[in-house]
Amino acid sequence: MFADFKKWIKKGIGEFVGFSFSALIITSILIIIIGAVTLHNAQQYMNAVARQLARDIIVCEDLEDAQKTAQRNAEAYVKYKPAIRSVRTEVSYIPGTEEEEWKKGNFVTITLTCRISSISPFTTGVYDDMVTMMIERTEDKRFSDY
Repeated sequence: MFADFKKWIKKGIGEFVGFSFSALIITSILIIIIGAVTLHNAQQYMNAVARQLARDIIVCEDLEDAQKTAQRNAEAYVKYKPAIRSVRTEVSYIPGTEEEEWKKGNFVTITLTCRISSISPFTTGVYDDMVTMMIERTEDKRFSDY
């Protein structure tokens, strides 16, 4: 009886090892694919948010107001996107600007930094997106109400 059981275990152990190895490889590949899809989706969303933030800030009064508006709006835009966490924004004048002054015609860059979490450890990390846009705020107050 014991010899039959021992023979049965030896016969089945090879199949079990083969199945376990195959299942591990297939599951790993599936996790990597799901992580890549999640990362791509989150980066596309980040890009859209960065462009929208740039449109939001170009009509602000000054750089400080633009920074506050960008941070507040970024947190609101990614609120319902579970893969994106720890949103941080930075608004600055582009390098080489002669007059670092908030006036129509000058260019600003908004940098959106987010932590993207996915099922795969290879795709989880901190990612940046930058958008450069021209300030549209007019200096003449009589046109700012339109």
